[in-house]
Amino acid sequence: FSIEGALRDGDDVFSIDGLALKIGGSDLSGNMAINLSGSVPTIIADLSSNHFDLADVTAQSEETSSQSSVSSGTGSVSAASDDGRVFPNDPLVLDGLKAVNAEISFTGKTILAQGVTLSDVNVGVMLKGGRLAISPLGATFADGRIGGDIKIDGSTSTAKLDIKVTATQIDYGKLYKANAGDEMIKGKADLDIDIKGAGASVRSLMPSLNGKLRVKTENSFIDSGALSFVTGPLTALFEGEDSNNLRCAVVDFDIVNGLATSKATIFETGGLSIIGEGQVDLRNEKLDLKFDPRAKNVSLASAAEIGILVTGTIKEPSIGPDLGDVAMGVASTAASIATGGLSTLLGMVVDGVTDAADETDYCALALAGKPLKADQPKQQETTAGSETTTEKKAEEPKDISIGDALNNLFGN
Repeated sequence: FSIEGALRDGDDVFSIDGLALKIGGSDLSGNMAINLSGSVPTIIADLSSNHFDLADVTAQSEETSSQSSVSSGTGSVSAASDDGRVFPNDPLVLDGLKAVNAEISFTGKTILAQGVTLSDVNVGVMLKGGRLAISPLGATFADGRIGGDIKIDGSTSTAKLDIKVTATQIDYGKLYKANAGDEMIKGKADLDIDIKGAGASVRSLMPSLNGKLRVKTENSFIDSGALSFVTGPLTALFEGEDSNNLRCAVVDFDIVNGLATSKATIFETGGLSIIGEGQVDLRNEKLDLKFDPRAKNVSLASAAEIGILVTGTIKEPSIGPDLGDVAMGVASTAASIATGGLSTLLGMVVDGVTDAADETDYCALALAGKPLKADQPKQQETTAGSETTTEKKAEEPKDISIGDALNNLFGN
């Protein structure tokens, strides 16, 4: 640890010019001043760093916190707070935002934080009266760029949150290789988050959320070996020419009053499109999603189409067949699902996707921001007979309990 600088004081204002601070392998330089004349201190700083590792200033406090948690009991406190929910109901601690006012600018060449490396960091912080604004917010991460603005109003007991964050060309293949040691996944993704809300806890914040979430990637590579659930017939997803090419993956949700509704969800390889629709209820953490497979390759086509339903809660999701689709198939299909379990079901996504190749370019639609529905007509469904079939399917009841429907199928 070492520090250098010119310290000046006078009229309740203390300043350090030419600050040069070193802690372990980290460095920090610049100018800063503290004004003590107001009701709370005001910090004004213009700082920069060539290399800063948060472990150099937080490792001891984290270890102390961990030891404190262990010594406080046997884990019964955490167990008692486990009510089956993911979002915590603990009150947000906002007093720290009112303890000081600040105007800080920071630039950093390399910042390390819990295994994450950021470079070319540019951050501006304005804090006054419990109202925090972080703008600009910019950093390079995994060869991509993150930017945005974050506002937190902690001046009252109910915090107000306004987050706008974008990430462009984040190399998730590079991140995968760093963790797994191989290159079975390659690609870059864009992220766009724009949400607002208010609440005294994270859980109470959820029902007030409004905004959008969009993630997209295209022209990527994915090997079936990178996905532990790809077994049996489902490996056909990654067989044949161009099958390892992930043409696109798009997750596009609109959020209104805590209810996230899929505008467009698509996962498409060279041989198969999987279209998703439905809702994630952030208010009570419930899932109501359907995924509809469409064969892009005739070799994957057969006589039935089996959709996948994802229900349950965020903490304990449940995956099963769309019984409306099963009812339109043969009895042996339902029996196979009942006896074979999830692996058989996933295999049927390939073995029973549709009776013909679907030539619709769902990637182009989703990437252009167009809405997608799991039961929307396929491009080849242009004959009167096909249109009638599509209309009939749309009338099938979708809100059906998987467990109850299976019981009904087998007379239980």
